[in-house]
Amino acid sequence: MEVQILIQGVVLPAALAAAVLLLGFRPWQRKEHYQGGLWSGGIALALAFIVSFISQNGWESLQPNSKRDWIVYLALALGVIGLPAALLRKSTWPTWLAGPLLVLAITLIIKPLDNPTYALLGLPGLCGVSVFLWFLLEPLARRRPGASLPISFLIIFTGIAIIAELTGGITFPIICGALSGVCGAAFVISLLNPRFSFHAGATPLLATMPPTILWLQGWYDYSGAPVACFLLPLLALPLLWLGELPVITRQRPWIGVVARVFLVTIPVAIAIVLVMNTQSSDPYSP
Repeated sequence: MEVQILIQGVVLPAALAAAVLLLGFRPWQRKEHYQGGLWSGGIALALAFIVSFISQNGWESLQPNSKRDWIVYLALALGVIGLPAALLRKSTWPTWLAGPLLVLAITLIIKPLDNPTYALLGLPGLCGVSVFLWFLLEPLARRRPGASLPISFLIIFTGIAIIAELTGGITFPIICGALSGVCGAAFVISLLNPRFSFHAGATPLLATMPPTILWLQGWYDYSGAPVACFLLPLLALPLLWLGELPVITRQRPWIGVVARVFLVTIPVAIAIVLVMNTQSSDPYSP
């Protein structure tokens, strides 16, 4: 059964998304290194998310019964938000329009939980963090095409999957596994086409899904894990900008990729260790 869940929830969604990325960036056109596939990043990630979600919860989950079920529609919205910026690359206004649309999508789709604290603090906080991460990620993705961002998000989503699994998550570990698979495929494609980029099309989803998943998983967590476990992975994106320091950019490209991977891994690894320590100190943990 576990193998079937992994195939349906991780392998199949990642494979479908990889096909979209291949169609978008066409790594076989190696002479000109095709860059017309910016539209494919957000579509691929949203497709993987939705297929993974439905494979676990069934088609009836598209009529949400719980607050967390609404996240599938957020994934769809985020995949679409980046399309105008990806298709109209010579105009800047579609790119900056994505920020307000992020706030609108989160506010309308992620329904407030039955708790005034969430409505007053959680929802505005989630909007603020998502837009802040998007402001950090969008110029970085434009500035740094290639392998750095795909492998960095491979680490981020893998870390979130582990944290969600250790804190009792059922759906989110599998979904994050699928998103990790998409980022792994993107990494391979970026090796064949160095002009591969998550810029424009994918950045709304990449900036919003990590804090949204961590927030919802933390809200429903009963394992006693410290709040820091759900916040530390979000530090990975700001730390990526340290990879733009001259001491790193002057090095060979592969050294820069390794440095950024190291920077991203630090907060994710610390978060996982904190969760594991919480479980080992809990006499009721299995």
